[in-house]
Amino acid sequence: MARHNDILSQERHPGMTHSPDDLRLAELLASRLCHDLVGPISAISNGMELLEEGMSDLDEEARRLVGDSAGQAAGALQFFRIAFGFGASPTDEPGQLRGLLETFLAHRKATIGWPERLPAERLPAGWGKLLLNMAALAAEALPLGGRIEVVATVVDGHGQLRCLSVGPDAGLRPEVAAALDAGATVEAQTPRSVLGFYAARVAARLGAALAAEREAADRFALTAVLPA
Repeated sequence: MARHNDILSQERHPGMTHSPDDLRLAELLASRLCHDLVGPISAISNGMELLEEGMSDLDEEARRLVGDSAGQAAGALQFFRIAFGFGASPTDEPGQLRGLLETFLAHRKATIGWPERLPAERLPAGWGKLLLNMAALAAEALPLGGRIEVVATVVDGHGQLRCLSVGPDAGLRPEVAAALDAGATVEAQTPRSVLGFYAARVAARLGAALAAEREAADRFALTAVLPA
């Protein structure tokens, strides 16, 4: 009977395989995303408790806390859905990408610089998802805050995406930088490094590789050269 059920499952989902690596990557991403959402959701809960206590001198502060935290959580969820999720929503429309990044960074210590024109028509499908992942890493590379500059060009027929992190002590933690390497394994990752590992795999799916370079003490660059 068990064998029969296995065969039926394969017929319903042809080609479906489950590997320990897939499961571990899913667990790591879930752990990381939940960690990033705990802060704003806890703040919403704290603000609601203050309002329920009916302390009029704190009502305005509580409403501000709830409003700001709700906006932060909503922005993060929208960003995570496109950057890490699977769905039919378009991810290569420059206006949508810019909006997602501006909302995502609004409650962080980073601002975004956007080019006047993105050569979207010269970039392969799926480049927007890669850009969002690069920008998330670029934000991590600004421990003391700063600015992320998005640069997109076409050189010798190849699209090139760059996210420049400009700010004090700009750079990725060593374990995150190591996760970008093509030889990195999922077993070696932690919730702190998994975003680097995932971004590198998104790049690989497009036939690209992510390169990380500290250009100066306050300038760190992530670059992906895409196939023509």
